[in-house]
Amino acid sequence: MFTFLIKQSRSRFQNDGGLGISATTQLGFLRNLCSSSPKTTHKIEDAKRSFTVSYLINSCGLSPEIANSVSQKVNFLNPTRPDSVLSLFRDHGFANLHISKLVSKCPKLLLAKPDKTLLPKLDFFRSLGLSSTEVVDLVASAPNLLYHSSKDRLIRCCDFLKSILLHDEKVVFVLKSYPWVLTKDAKERFSGAVTLMTQLGVPQSTIALLIYRSPSVLIASKDKFNRCLREVVSLVELYKRWGWSDDEVRLAFRTHPQCMGLSEKKIASGMDFLVNRMGFKPAEIGRYPIVLSYSLDRRIVPRCSVIRVLLLKGLMKNKISLGSFVSFTEKRFLDEFVNKYEEQVPELLSIYQGKRSILEPGIRVPECNYGFIKL
Repeated sequence: MFTFLIKQSRSRFQNDGGLGISATTQLGFLRNLCSSSPKTTHKIEDAKRSFTVSYLINSCGLSPEIANSVSQKVNFLNPTRPDSVLSLFRDHGFANLHISKLVSKCPKLLLAKPDKTLLPKLDFFRSLGLSSTEVVDLVASAPNLLYHSSKDRLIRCCDFLKSILLHDEKVVFVLKSYPWVLTKDAKERFSGAVTLMTQLGVPQSTIALLIYRSPSVLIASKDKFNRCLREVVSLVELYKRWGWSDDEVRLAFRTHPQCMGLSEKKIASGMDFLVNRMGFKPAEIGRYPIVLSYSLDRRIVPRCSVIRVLLLKGLMKNKISLGSFVSFTEKRFLDEFVNKYEEQVPELLSIYQGKRSILEPGIRVPECNYGFIKL
């Protein structure tokens, strides 16, 4: 019967130009099916599922395989409610592709009350300043927002986020980037973490930055979050011992949040080399914290060795920042700082490859402004 319905559905879809199935025809067929069969629960459920599969294929654009899978989560015999739901979505700019995605992810939306359940939430998202296209993208990425979350919960979530982030545009950014924050009460999810950070003396601006950039960190289990937070606090203190101010720590986190996930050993060895051996100021490293994520032995030391040689020999004519030459691709670095000076410094490639070293104690670069490594 399932195969027969699919064939019939495809035929109607082609004849109707893809505009959807005839509800009257399908209902008539199913009534005849039910009247000619024993009215058992099993037969009725089979009829519901068969009708649902046909509807999902023709009206929602699902493939037969996906439609069959989705029909295990929702089924119906009357198309009135699903039709009204699809009509509402289309009226609000949802294309067929969006509708297919919505139904695949949250099929129970087809049985929601359009005016009472769906429309108020769509209007609420628009009231936040989201465009029609942004509302469509938001809902398509997290359709459970429409089904599981009440409007009151959405309002509470947004009010809580605004109390931390302070600006509407930042709230909108979080919603667009991490729509899952609205699927449950944000205050319930984040308040414990926020309270703990406040107790540990984490500045409000840092808490806001964490929610803005990495909100998933705040929904870990209490024990895991406590452990991670104390590790981060320890890393912050380590950076400050190396000369970073509170503002520089926040700037580093904003620029490269992963700097708070490095081990104390990696941070200490990187800062020691760059500050004590190469003469960089801590603030310069704070502006390019990504350099601390690179391998000290395989990237930072070889490249800094080359730069030091060029400085000692007076071959560096243009200023260059720490963040650029360390971040260059291998090919670009070789072209601009090794191959280019092959005639003047034949041993430069050997130094870069670690076959020769000039980083002996007591050897220092002539006095210069290392903020941009210029002569």
